[in-house]
Amino acid sequence: RLGMWSALFFIPFLSLVVSACQTEFSDTEISDAIHREFIYDQAVLAGEVTAETQDGIVTLRGTTENLLAKEWAARVAETVKGVRSVVNLIEVDPQVSKTDEEIHDDVEEALYRDPAADSYELSLSVQDGSVELTGTVQSAAERDLAEKVVKQVQGVTEVNNQVVVEPVHTRPELEVKQEIEGALRWDALVDHSRIEVRVVEGTVYLQGVVGSAAEKRRARSDALVPGIKTGDDSQL
Repeated sequence: RLGMWSALFFIPFLSLVVSACQTEFSDTEISDAIHREFIYDQAVLAGEVTAETQDGIVTLRGTTENLLAKEWAARVAETVKGVRSVVNLIEVDPQVSKTDEEIHDDVEEALYRDPAADSYELSLSVQDGSVELTGTVQSAAERDLAEKVVKQVQGVTEVNNQVVVEPVHTRPELEVKQEIEGALRWDALVDHSRIEVRVVEGTVYLQGVVGSAAEKRRARSDALVPGIKTGDDSQL
């Protein structure tokens, strides 16, 4: 009897969940929801950043004080239901004026002080606040970390990451593929069953369907395991 009543309760409940998941939101509703998220997020100044949505594709415009705030605005927008992708046109307008030489010195110090990035063999140049990174690292994760460290430096308006990934050891493609599939399977924020993984000459190709732009970003991050030089999620 208890099992029967549980089933009678669960079936209507499941129908409500499925119905909610299939709800489609208008572009206006998506933009309004993003603006509400910006208002409650301390890292994003709601009055400085606007969101326009067309067919689920969100375009962000406005200004922020640093690159991290610019990227965070995009991440916040990606978490809103109905968002398929985000075009980030926000401009970085540092409140403190620095010369390129000062920015260069600050970036070098930031890389040196980072417990991981200090060992990377990197060079950099700065022009009008835009930093170009060159050199080599052993993994795609290290390449991304170096870029993140640079973006934290005040005065940096853009990062051109030309760092090359050169793994010390070559791993069999099947082994790398299985590790990526395992990472996706154990990630509670990713539905691995709808994602196909291919590894070819150090590049991981992700193909399939995800439920949000945030899930797509998460899947790509999971795929950057040792042995991967770069990731391609254009078919995801």
